[in-house]
Amino acid sequence: MKSHLREFVTWAQTDLMESVGRVTVALERFGVSEASYDAVRDHGGGFGRVVSARGPRIIVDEVGIGSGALDRLRERGFRVSGFNGGRSPTSGTPERQFANRRAESYWHLRRLLEEGRIALPRDEKLFDELAATRWKVNSTGKVQIEPKDDLRARIGRSPDRADAAAMAFADCTPRAVTGREGVRW
Repeated sequence: MKSHLREFVTWAQTDLMESVGRVTVALERFGVSEASYDAVRDHGGGFGRVVSARGPRIIVDEVGIGSGALDRLRERGFRVSGFNGGRSPTSGTPERQFANRRAESYWHLRRLLEEGRIALPRDEKLFDELAATRWKVNSTGKVQIEPKDDLRARIGRSPDRADAAAMAFADCTPRAVTGREGVRW
């Protein structure tokens, strides 16, 4: 079974709270509401709230305004994870190392697409951004994706859709399913 990115919901020039509101409206449109809570007693004798593991996980770019959005969505009860492309990569092999999490996520997206394990929506801006993104092996032998500013200068806009797709599938490891046809993804 393929994982699918169905569509992009975009906006520009909004403050933190308006962005969180727009995320909430978009999630409701997809049938996602605030996560369920279970009351638990904490060590101090009071009660705390713990988010259940139900519901989809929302990936938020935790750099800049995204940091506040991440905190607010978490406070509202959504299951969210932060993504910081400048952080250290989480994987690699002796043959292929990455300069940072952004390079790793783009490389992973590329591999998933080549293997036919994911599907992306028909979106010309996304395709332009992915096709225009350049990479190189840096002086330490690690894969490095070109800076966003360089790509922005070449294509005339920020590669927001490509970044969103790379973040969405960064931790995507579809489970193997066995059947009469053998193992498939």
